[in-house]
Amino acid sequence: MRSDAAARHACTRSTPLYKPQRSGHEATHQSRRRSKQHLHHTSSERVLEMRGLLVLALLVAAAACLVAVRGADGAGECGATPPDRMALKLAPCASAAQNPSSAPSSSCCSAVHSIGKQSPKCLCAVMLSKTAKSAGIKAEVAITIPKRCNLVDRPIGYKCGDYTLP
Repeated sequence: MRSDAAARHACTRSTPLYKPQRSGHEATHQSRRRSKQHLHHTSSERVLEMRGLLVLALLVAAAACLVAVRGADGAGECGATPPDRMALKLAPCASAAQNPSSAPSSSCCSAVHSIGKQSPKCLCAVMLSKTAKSAGIKAEVAITIPKRCNLVDRPIGYKCGDYTLP
């Protein structure tokens, strides 16, 4: 026999001491219910997965559009090379592009001639690029380098932003 304390403890348990057997019909019904819950859970997961894939596809499409737009801008002035990257070729012109009385070096003149020969638009875009500005190049001074290099084939009078090539 059980003591009173054991009997009280048995009454407060959340799980019964024994599990009654279900009839075949009840077991089948419960099995179907679990199966439907599983299907419902699985279809919810599929919906979430499909939403995630849709969002990913939209992000990839948006990134492709941005790359195409940027590629079109860079392909305009300096061909396939963006003006900011082309500006790195003007590294020998750093002092000449900051000081109008500084004589440009032969390597600077060679780089300016090479870029200017490709296209006056490219030379202009390079001189006005973010890279040139962040390197301390003054556009109003840089625009005079082709003349200071005595480049005979420079585009005299070419309008470059707010500046005109002398």
